[in-house]
Amino acid sequence: METKWLWDRKVSRKELRKIFSDPESKRFIEYTALLLSRTNDPKLVFFDYIDSIEFCKKWSRIKKQMKKNNWSDSRTVYWQTIYERLVEKYKKDNKLIIRSKQVSKAKLCRSIGEQIKQKRRMQNLSQLQLAKKLDVSQQMVSSIENGYGNPSIQTLERIADALKLNLIIEFR
Repeated sequence: METKWLWDRKVSRKELRKIFSDPESKRFIEYTALLLSRTNDPKLVFFDYIDSIEFCKKWSRIKKQMKKNNWSDSRTVYWQTIYERLVEKYKKDNKLIIRSKQVSKAKLCRSIGEQIKQKRRMQNLSQLQLAKKLDVSQQMVSSIENGYGNPSIQTLERIADALKLNLIIEFR
């Protein structure tokens, strides 16, 4: 169990194991949010620290804690993508039932995402290249293109600028 990510906390490995073995503990959410904000290695997280099913069950609370602590938005988006993929996998395997409202692809978000993907591909740009132009994570671009993200008008404007397009918003 690697503990480099705990550089500013005084917690023993024994105490850490206890925290991560009790998903109902208040400290579970706190330390999981801290762990996720300081690593982007799902293998490390799910092999050494927490159960991936528990991660899925507690994701909304973990994400809320990450945002409350002002952790990097790109890390939150990254782990949101991991969450979405795990939920899809576990739903297919009937290992997980999430009763709360699922992340849904709104029709408008899907349509906008498809248009962005099409324009990006026409310019022979990868998601990573577009992400670098926008100074965001590749996962955020993927989330928007796949209709999961709900980008703000400012974000759409930045995407349009990066792709050298005009942004036109029209109500019919």
